[in-house]
Order: sequence, then structure tokens, then C-alpha cells
Amino acid sequence: MKNSTYDLVVIGGGINGTAIALEATGRGLKTLLCEKGDLASGTSSASTKLIHGGLRYLAALEFSLVIESLNDRKNLTECAPHLVKPLSFCIPFKHKNFNYWQTKLGLAFYNHFAKLPVSASSPAIAIPNHDALDKNFNHYLCFQDCYTDDARLVIANAKKARELGADLKTYTELIRVEEHTKHWDLTFKNQLGGDEQETITTKTVINAAGSWVEYLHTQLFHCLTEYKLKLIQGSHLLVPKLTEGNQAYLFPTRDNRVIFMIPYLDQFSLIGTTDVDVTETFATTKAFNLTSDETNYILTEINFYLSKKITAEQIVAHWTGARALPILASEHGTNPSKISREFKLELVQKNPNGPYLLSVWGGKLTTHRSLAVKALNLLAPKLDLKQDAFIYTQYLNAPHNHLVDLNKLFSNYDFVPDNIKKRWIFCYGVECLDFLFGCQSLADLGEHFGHGLYEAEIKYLKEKEWAMTVDDILYRRTKLGYFFSDEEKKALQDFFEQ
Repeated sequence: MKNSTYDLVVIGGGINGTAIALEATGRGLKTLLCEKGDLASGTSSASTKLIHGGLRYLAALEFSLVIESLNDRKNLTECAPHLVKPLSFCIPFKHKNFNYWQTKLGLAFYNHFAKLPVSASSPAIAIPNHDALDKNFNHYLCFQDCYTDDARLVIANAKKARELGADLKTYTELIRVEEHTKHWDLTFKNQLGGDEQETITTKTVINAAGSWVEYLHTQLFHCLTEYKLKLIQGSHLLVPKLTEGNQAYLFPTRDNRVIFMIPYLDQFSLIGTTDVDVTETFATTKAFNLTSDETNYILTEINFYLSKKITAEQIVAHWTGARALPILASEHGTNPSKISREFKLELVQKNPNGPYLLSVWGGKLTTHRSLAVKALNLLAPKLDLKQDAFIYTQYLNAPHNHLVDLNKLFSNYDFVPDNIKKRWIFCYGVECLDFLFGCQSLADLGEHFGHGLYEAEIKYLKEKEWAMTVDDILYRRTKLGYFFSDEEKKALQDFFEQ
């Protein structure tokens, strides 16, 4: 059944797809975004949660990527300060050897590009929480980057796009494509049961499907390409917090990579990531799972630095995603760490006056705004659009594109405990008032399911944030799944099914 026509359809509800939908809607296109699962259900919720310039990219002389990333980082700290926050890092060394001085020089460039003070070095005694590390590591280099909640950043972009007029559908998978003289017919299927299908007509499609961009480009749209997609699996471990405070660490590995150790959700340390080739057979399962080799690798590398070693039994949770890196045929077999993280945009028009397909190969969490602008700039002369970037001026989770003092928002809600208020401000910004409005006590928020999750918030997530399952709520919207017991999860599931 054909029932809708759009100027642009975006396939993929990760960080790049939602940013593109926001940019396109802001430039005046009637836009639809469709995602086969939940928003941010792929790599966009399986990252290291960092908004960073990519310090190690300097070693590969990728200066333009570092500068672009740092510019986007700065913009995000200005437009979503409740969600993108500064984080201090230390890099430990046993000796002031060549690697130490080389890293110090790299940090000088990094901080210059970032317009931050020059790198600092200091003895271990001056570094907070140094007791967590082996005492032989008594030299440090320090710098600052930012952290975020990757899935919440996706949701914030999606909500802003919808506010401006975009339509977004989750659990809606593209199953068939028909090319006509001047448009595509796209048939989608609802993934939450039933045989419901819908056909959409559009002149232009942007394929932002992440790890499945090549499948859509070649198998569904039947387009040729100069790129291959190299999938690099990255896994993270969550363990009880190893340090006090909010100090993060960057540990150089013995295979010339880096492992991050980041404070997470106040009670945990997040450790990762790996860099493992994903075989084609494994990729077709559409799932990426932690392997025993990855667990051993992370534990071995992190224990090299820690005073008190950690074991596999201490792992509370883990997650795995895949970086989608575009390569040319000549780059096949290249070491994953040596492949550039720069994204590629490939615009296809099979016939004169025919419909367009723009495929997004790769992309980083940090540079999603730059990617969206470049994608729409590439289409601008084809679709008669303005070249002016839109997304850089967009404040996320703030009213009327200006920032507010979020703590003042709670002046009328002093019954809200500080830990809940902190989570709500970080997750929702000013929009937490949507489900707080009119409440005079916690009882007014309805049934309490544990750990500060109330009925009013659940209804808000279902009605305003596309939450369709318990996992959508616990692991992508709130992160409370890491605290819920099995019994609490079952109670929430029972409520959800009513």
C-alpha cells in the first residue's frame, strides 16, 4: 500500500542517521527516518562514550580528522552541555622514554588545536587516584576530552528533528526497493509482529545504515561502489569502579593501540576497546558478541597497569559494536588500527533525472554533525538546497534554541532526590519537566519500579522517545538495566505488557 511521499528518506537510526534527519529537516526537506530496530540499537549505543579529537590519529598524521573532531567537540559542549561534559585523562609511563616525549609532543599539538592549555606532566603523587595503578608508573601526561551518553545523544537529535517536522519510525525495516524514472519506491515492514507493510515514495535516499550500509547499497539498491566495508569489532567491559572520583586513563597497549578506563554511572569503570576483524560469516548474523580472546586481551592489557589485578569474574556487563570503516580494494588485509576513521560519502544516480542514493560509509560519534552537513551539502545542488549548515546552531534538549540553568528548573521540585535529579538533567535536560509538570511529591510520579524509575518517566519514554520494549528503556534510554535485579526487570516487563 502506497501512502506517503517524502523529499528524503534516511535509512538508519544511529547517530549519523538522526543528525542527517535533523540537518535535512532544518534545510526544508520533508524527511522520514526509518530504523529497523530501536534508535541507537547498533554501534551508536556500543561506543566508548567519548566525544574526542582522537589523540592517536595524530600518530597517523590525520591532522584534518583531529581538527574536525575537536571543532565538533567544541560545538557539542556549547549546544548540549548537559549531555557532553569534560573529562580529564592521564597517560601513565614507567620512564620518561622516547614514547613519553613523543606523546608529550603530540599532546602539545592536540591541545593547540583544541585551544586548551599545554599538556601537563607530574609525578604520581599529584594525580588523583594514582593508587589504583602499579607504583612503577610514576610519570603522567594529562589532557582533557569529553564524555557523553551515546544513545541519549542519538535520542536528542531525533527529538530535535521531530520538533522541526521530521517523521521517524522505529522497528521498521526496509525490505524492498523499486527504482522508477524519477523516484524510489521503498517498502518497509514492521518488526514488532504482524505482516504490516508500507511503501514510501521519495526522490532521494540517504543510506546511513552503519554496519549494513554495503548490504543496502549493493543488494537492495543494486548500485555499484568503489568501497568495501571493513567491520572492526570493538568490545567493552564494565567492572566495579576501580578508582575514586572522576579520573579517566588512557593506557598505551603493547600492540600500539590504546585502552581507555573511564568512570561510568558513578559505580563502574568502563574498559575498552578491542580492534578485531569481523569475518563476513559473523557479520551476516547481524550481531556482534564479546569473544573470550577479547576478554583476555582487555584484562591482560589493563592489568599491566593496575596495582590490584582484575579477573573475568568481576565483569558486571559488556557490550560489543562494530566500526564500519570504508576501504578500497587495495587496502584489503590492512591492520585495523592503520585504517583511517574518516567517513566517505558516495552519491549515486543511475540514470539522468533519476533518483539519488547517498551512502554514508563510516563515521564517528564525535563528527556526526560534520558528516550531516557534508552529506546535505553534497545533495544541495541536486535538490536546490541552501549550502548553509543548520545543525551547528541547534541546542539539544533546551527550549527555543537557548540554554537554561537546569538546576533552577528543580526549584519547585525539591522532593526529587539529588541522584534522580542528576540523572534526569543529564538524560533529558529541560525536557524532564514534561513528566514532572504538576507533581508535588514522588507519589505523583506513579508506581516506582526501582532505582528512581517511576511510571511517569516510563510513559514519557513510550510517548515521546520511541521506547517500545523494556530493553529500550533500561539500556538505551536510562542505563538503569545495570542496576535492576531480575525480579525488578520482570515487574517492569509485566507493567509494559499491560
